[in-house]
Amino acid sequence: MLPEGYIYPKAERAGRDLLRKRAHLVRQHTANVLSVPNIMARHTGARFSVKRIQELTKQELTTLLADETQVLAVTSSLVVLDCLRQQIKTLEQTVHKRLHHTPAYEQLLTVQGIGSI
Repeated sequence: MLPEGYIYPKAERAGRDLLRKRAHLVRQHTANVLSVPNIMARHTGARFSVKRIQELTKQELTTLLADETQVLAVTSSLVVLDCLRQQIKTLEQTVHKRLHHTPAYEQLLTVQGIGSI
């Protein structure tokens, strides 16, 4: 009645789990990336790109945002984004070292839009 499932080989389960954790962190990163410009727009009325927001100094944020709690909210999000980026990169490097570069894997990389992770 139930469709047949795939049981991951035991040796590959750790890599799969790291990729699941990476996907989870990427979702969190995306949520934070989307929230920062919204905070800025809500409190300043202006739209900022995430890149521009990351370039802002604390002094500039203090000038743009009226309340210190708003500055704290943005700077907290930026610190979290930086941490998430670092952790995602660490996971990717670890998984990439563990990958077994099979002919099927190499063939997948020839498809436009498919990367190594």
